[in-house]
Amino acid sequence: MYMEKILDQIHPDPILVEKAHCIHRILLEQYGEPIWHAPHSPLDELVSTILSQNTNDRNRDAAYRKLRTKFPSWEAVRDGDAGEVVETIRTAGLANQKGPRIQAILKKITAERGSLDLAFLSHQSADMTREWLLGLNGVGPKTAAIVMQFTLDMPAFPVDTHIYRVSGRLGLRPQNMNVEKTHLFLSA
Repeated sequence: MYMEKILDQIHPDPILVEKAHCIHRILLEQYGEPIWHAPHSPLDELVSTILSQNTNDRNRDAAYRKLRTKFPSWEAVRDGDAGEVVETIRTAGLANQKGPRIQAILKKITAERGSLDLAFLSHQSADMTREWLLGLNGVGPKTAAIVMQFTLDMPAFPVDTHIYRVSGRLGLRPQNMNVEKTHLFLSA
């Protein structure tokens, strides 16, 4: 597997692991245990995260609410008029890309699984789940990690530009490590 080959090359130094644990303890003392948003299904989170790409939370949430109001089910989104889907999510930005991408993902899931139920992912290993999600066009390491961490309770570490920058400044990852490897490195 591709991910296993990358992980074989990535071995966090025990000193970095202890440093990460120390930072975690300090953050918990300062801010307390984080409270995550209300849990969504893996499919809800997947669509929400695609809508969040290149926009802010307010616009993502507005587009998601509009999508769920206009289309009563994910099947309705999948089978809906492409133009209507695009117009419904326009608030999130890049609607001309996100609308067709979401519909294509919903169609691919249905074709592969027979339905739009992603519960099967919770019975797979984290590596298999990551690879399956990354096989969906438009799903990158960050989106896969978000779905895994927040809805499947799997070890994953979403890395956005802020996490990438801060983890470099704090010395929690090698300075020359790219974003893709940083996802796996910080997860480890």
